[in-house]
Amino acid sequence: MRSDFFKLYFAASRYRPPSQIYIFYNRRPLYTPAFFERDRYRFVLPRELEEKMLAGELIADFSFTELPLDQDIGKRMATPCSIILSDRYE
Repeated sequence: MRSDFFKLYFAASRYRPPSQIYIFYNRRPLYTPAFFERDRYRFVLPRELEEKMLAGELIADFSFTELPLDQDIGKRMATPCSIILSDRYE
């Protein structure tokens, strides 16, 4: 059975967060989306990263700066556009 992970997000702006964002690890896209539900982004990871996350070896942070430049500058900086995974001990 696959583990379902989440990253909490409480909107601090008037903009609604995107309903779907993507996850990156080591600057590479995982091609697995995270879906916004109520107050969190839910996602599933590939098996090798799932094991690292369950062991507490990964950190998940939001990136707020990668949205297309044709969007409102306030929205670009106020809503997450991806989740960045990084190794806790590196």
